[in-house]
Amino acid sequence: MDPGQKLRRRAGLGGSDIAAIFGLSPFASPIDVYLDKTGRDTEPEPERDDAQKRRGNILEPAIANWYADEEGVRVVTLEPSELPLTGEVSWAMASPDRLVVQKGDTRNVWSILQGGLERGLEVKTARSMEGWGDAGTDVIPVEKYLQCVWYMYVLDVDRWDVAVYFPMYDTFRTYTILRDRSIEARVVDHATSWWRVHIVGDTPPTVDGSAAAGRWLLDQHRIPTKPEREATPEEIALAEQLKQVRTIRKAAQVNEALLANQLKATIGEAHGIHGSFGAIAWGPVKGASRVDVKLLAENHPDIYAACIKTGKPTRSFRPLFEDDEEEG
Repeated sequence: MDPGQKLRRRAGLGGSDIAAIFGLSPFASPIDVYLDKTGRDTEPEPERDDAQKRRGNILEPAIANWYADEEGVRVVTLEPSELPLTGEVSWAMASPDRLVVQKGDTRNVWSILQGGLERGLEVKTARSMEGWGDAGTDVIPVEKYLQCVWYMYVLDVDRWDVAVYFPMYDTFRTYTILRDRSIEARVVDHATSWWRVHIVGDTPPTVDGSAAAGRWLLDQHRIPTKPEREATPEEIALAEQLKQVRTIRKAAQVNEALLANQLKATIGEAHGIHGSFGAIAWGPVKGASRVDVKLLAENHPDIYAACIKTGKPTRSFRPLFEDDEEEG
C-alpha cells in the first residue's frame, strides 16, 4: 500500500476495521485500530504470511474473472489512487475489491458510483472451509460478513457478493449477502460511538491481549521510576489468574509435544498426511544461517561495532510464582 493511500485510510474506518472494533477479527484488535488511526503505532506488527498475501494478490484477478464468467457480468477494478471510497459520512470508508455491473456496461468507476451501483464483490482465497457455508448462501466468517455490511452501508447498495477459491480443495464458491437494515443499524451505531469515543475523543480502548496492546503499554511506561511495591487486591486476583493459565498452558504444551511426536512417528518418510481434519506437513526445511557474533567481535571488532544497533529501552515481564521457585 502506497503512503498516500495508507494516510487516506487512517482518516476513517474501513471494512477490515469493523470486525476489529467489535473484537471479532483474527488479524487485529480494537487497540490495533486505535493506534493506527491516531498514528501512534510506530512499530506495527509484521504483515501476515508473505506467501499467503502473495497467493491472494496473484489469484485475485483470476477469481474475479471466474466470478464474472459464471455470473455473466463485468467486474470493475478500482485503482489504489481511487481508494478508499467514502459515503455520506466522511470517516466511513470502503475499499472494495471490485464493482459489479451488467455485461457490456462500459462506464468508468465514478459514473458507476454516481449512477447507482448494483452490487460489489469481495475476492478471497481460503485454506480452510471452516466458517464457510454452502455456495449461494450468506454463511461466511463473521469478519468478512461485517466487511460486506459496512461496504453496503458506505456505498448505499443492497447486495454484496463474495467469490472464494479454496486451493486445498480446488473449489470455487460464490456467496451473496443482502442488505439487512437492522443489522446495519447496529453496526453503524457501534462504529459511530467507537469513532467518537476512541478517535475523536482520543480515549484508548480497554487493554486486551494483543501484541499492539503490549507495544502501547511499553510506550506508555517504558522506564520504571518507582521501586517495587506490595500488590493491590486487584493485582493479586489478576496474578492468581495468570498463574492458573500458565499451569494449564504448561500441561497443554506437554500434551501437544506428545501428540506431535506420535504423529511424526507415524508419518515417517512421507512428506505429510491429509484427511477430514485438514493437512499436516512434515517436510524438509533448509538449515538456518546465523552469524557467530562472538567470533565476529573477537576477529573484527571494528565491523562488529559498526553493525551494532541500539534500540529503545524496553522492559522484561517475568512472572515468578512460588511453585516456579520450588521447581527451581
